[in-house]
Amino acid sequence: MIVIELIYNLSVLVALSVLSGFLSTRFSKTALTGKILQGLLFGVTAIIGMLYPFNFAEGIIFDGRSIVISLCALFFGPLSGSIAAIMAAGYRMSIGGGGAIMGVLVILSSFLIGYFFYNYRSKKTGNKIQVWEFYVLGIIVHTFMLLFILTLPSKNIAETYKTIALTIIGIYPLVTVLIGRILLDQEQNLDFINTLKESEKLFRTTLYSIGDGVITTDSDGKIVNMNNIASEITGWKETEVKEKYLSEVFKIINEDTMLPVENPVETVLREGYIVGLANHTLLVRKDGKQVPISDSGSPIKNDDNKIIGVVLVFRDQTEERAQEKMMIESEERFRLLYENAPLSYQSLDINGNLIDVNQTWLQSLGYERDEVIGHHFSEFMTAQSGELIKSRFPYFLKIGEIHNFEFEMIRKDGTHMFVSYEGKIGHDKLGNFKQTHCIFSDITDRKSYEDSLRANEEKYRMLLDFATDAFFQCDQSTFLITVNNKATELTGYTKEELLKMNLKELFPQKVLETNPLQFDLLRSGKTVKKERTIIRKNGNLVDVEMMSKQMPDGTIQSFFRDITELKESEERFTSIVRGLSDMIIIVDGNGKIFYQSPSVTKTLGYTETEMFGRSPLEFVVEEDKINVEIEFKEVMTASNSGIPTLYNVYCKDGSKCSIETAGVNMLGNPAVKGVVLFSRDVTARLKASLLEKENAKLFEDLIIKNTEPILILSFEGKILFANPACYKLAEIEESANITGLLLSVFMSEQESAKAFEDLGELQRFGGPLSRDYE
Repeated sequence: MIVIELIYNLSVLVALSVLSGFLSTRFSKTALTGKILQGLLFGVTAIIGMLYPFNFAEGIIFDGRSIVISLCALFFGPLSGSIAAIMAAGYRMSIGGGGAIMGVLVILSSFLIGYFFYNYRSKKTGNKIQVWEFYVLGIIVHTFMLLFILTLPSKNIAETYKTIALTIIGIYPLVTVLIGRILLDQEQNLDFINTLKESEKLFRTTLYSIGDGVITTDSDGKIVNMNNIASEITGWKETEVKEKYLSEVFKIINEDTMLPVENPVETVLREGYIVGLANHTLLVRKDGKQVPISDSGSPIKNDDNKIIGVVLVFRDQTEERAQEKMMIESEERFRLLYENAPLSYQSLDINGNLIDVNQTWLQSLGYERDEVIGHHFSEFMTAQSGELIKSRFPYFLKIGEIHNFEFEMIRKDGTHMFVSYEGKIGHDKLGNFKQTHCIFSDITDRKSYEDSLRANEEKYRMLLDFATDAFFQCDQSTFLITVNNKATELTGYTKEELLKMNLKELFPQKVLETNPLQFDLLRSGKTVKKERTIIRKNGNLVDVEMMSKQMPDGTIQSFFRDITELKESEERFTSIVRGLSDMIIIVDGNGKIFYQSPSVTKTLGYTETEMFGRSPLEFVVEEDKINVEIEFKEVMTASNSGIPTLYNVYCKDGSKCSIETAGVNMLGNPAVKGVVLFSRDVTARLKASLLEKENAKLFEDLIIKNTEPILILSFEGKILFANPACYKLAEIEESANITGLLLSVFMSEQESAKAFEDLGELQRFGGPLSRDYE
């Protein structure tokens, strides 16, 4: 049967449990004070329940203390549960009677079971607990209560089970769920309030820490908040402007007309969308000074999409305007240097058509500018060289640079000239192809000299002795028969010692076992080029690039180039790349990430484990995901680079980061087998721009402003370039053009003759060469 008096008792306990929420709002349940107060509250509640119990018999009472104590231990931990249990047990012992033992056992078991559920909850993700778990708690606690009835005097056991068993096992678990739910709601509400407080604190911290000026207004245009940057720019303090209309503080005018400009906040409130200022807008500060700014205003809307205010973001552009002016001046200086540079320069479009050449280029080939611009570069070459450049140009576009590319060009007068090209690809701010940047030098004389060397054995040997690479020639048994000076310098052996050695002795035995010399390829007529490690006479190891070819007479000729410095440079370059702020991500054919550079973790916060195997689209914010997905699919299916895309992604800490990404499809490249995504924080552009200006300024200081005369001559003794200090030395007006004149401009005929002889020596034997002239 169901005991109505017992249900009334439980109802009182439900009401008293509400007081727990009142305590939690004033004393944290994780603090010692809060735990003690909660324990006292639940202990008092248990005692109140025992003050008005269901009296079954003399000294045998039933109440809701089991529910109160188990939930106290569950929600507030062992300290609170212990306090409540000790208070209840003490009071029950003071009552005495035949049910005292049962009463204390019920209190103890309720505490222990509640504490067990407390530990169980602590180990769960998010510390969450479900309603059904309250019910399980109630069933377990009151199953033990039913078992402890057996400790009552034997004459009362049967009647007790008959009277209250149904109430205990049927009603008590439900009341446990009810009180547990009340406590859980109180806990969740308190967590929600604390979260709101933290969000408000984060908002204010962000507002006052952001690098731009920020002002927020209400729906009437009155200022609510102003951060420190905004105060610095406007000259107003936040305490001065609160409740003022924005138009009283944020006064803007057109830089050209000096007429007032409509306040962006008024536009946002009227139109309801984001607006920005036009270029050349000035802000009139509190002190009357004018500051160039850029800004944007955005509406603040509530859940009903109603505008409740506006946020205005702006920044001081004084420095940017100064940089823009410096850039224009720098471009003008660069153009002057470009047109008067001693080397021929040209620029091609993506089809190989000439879009720009400098004056030196025109003078070298004898053309006027309008005769070459728009024409394909191959039109100024021999047929063979023209076909070669057409076949190599796509490769140039792909790798982005070309070095020591030699071919034959035709001057306007029909004469031929051999040239050596150096080139790089130029890109716009978005990373797209813009134009090529190439310089070439006339190597006609060098080609003639090389032909003479091939025809003359003595000159050939001289070339070997002065070659920058080590030369080794061995017979068919790989015993060395010819070496040059560089070979002795590289190995540390004398020529006599080397000519008694076998080529294989130059390599460590373990290296030959794992990486043998490829004589089978050499015998098939192929040229073998490979990086290897040799051992010097002193035992030191040296990295070399070995290029070998079998001659018609069966001998093998090899050139060894010391690449130790190159290796070190590569390591330094790799270290620099790894330290760049730019991010590199590589995805496989299924669009899943399998590589990321360290800068990804540094910028976004995600580790490799957190990103590998996932799609980059998972990190894109929802509003950008559709557009990014379209661009991503195009790159995945294209055979070239995609257009750089600007979008927002989620960082690990929950913030958003704006990045610019360009993709390169390299699925067909066996060394990559993926699509490479290059991403950059957009703020890096300004830093790169500033660095470029500083480099341009440094170049100007080193060359143009150098007080030491700097003179560049041809081997014929003609002046190719002279800095202002040269003009000052020769007492020549800087407006005079001395390019193409002989050295006699600066010295007597006798000194000029000596200098010309020195130039001949320099041409034959190389430099450096130091001489004094009057």
